Amino acid sequence: MKRADSHSCVNAYYMSIDDTIIPAAREDIGFFIAFEGIDGSGKSTQFKLLMESLSQRGADPLGGKEPTSDNPWGLRAKEIGRSGRLSPLEELRLFTLDRSYDVTRHILPALEAGRIVVRDRYIISSLMYQGALGISRERILTVNSIFPWPDLVFILELPVSEACKRLTLRGSGLDTFEEEDFLERAAAILDFFSLPNMVRIDASRDKESLAAEILAIVLEKMA
Repeated sequence: MKRADSHSCVNAYYMSIDDTIIPAAREDIGFFIAFEGIDGSGKSTQFKLLMESLSQRGADPLGGKEPTSDNPWGLRAKEIGRSGRLSPLEELRLFTLDRSYDVTRHILPALEAGRIVVRDRYIISSLMYQGALGISRERILTVNSIFPWPDLVFILELPVSEACKRLTLRGSGLDTFEEEDFLERAAAILDFFSLPNMVRIDASRDKESLAAEILAIVLEKMA
């Protein structure tokens, strides 16, 4: 597999002078893909469609979604959107513990075995959502510096107003992570990110054309 170029550094990444996130090189033989974007942008749909396409081509991808459901930190993180927000630092701690469990138990073993790993949300979600609560990028990056950086990060871009329409049509009600003013702050943070293996995708198009574009990018990067 052809890995995206990375730059070695002490931590997994750091903020350079021009605000570019620079990931460190990984030594495993797998391929790691993450989907990011605000709620309602279609991340979960594209995650599922890519998993299906990869499986149909004979791959054995390991999928997963943050927060996870197989540890107490992930289960607690799932609750806070509807049961009430914690303090910003406590939320950051909760999501980081959940990610640590997922990376240790699932992501790293799969990558070391040469598998494709696909995640619906990962580190950039912390930068967006905990950043929207006022925690600095430097602090979020520091606590996440032990985790592997993906080979591809798809950013699904959609206006917040359109994302909120989609969320409303879903019919399950909005949680505190999906309120429009909060999503506006999260989306504004996302606009500043830049790194070599980040691919921004116009998520306003139909899901089939998006899925075809994403699959083509994945297959090219893995060739």
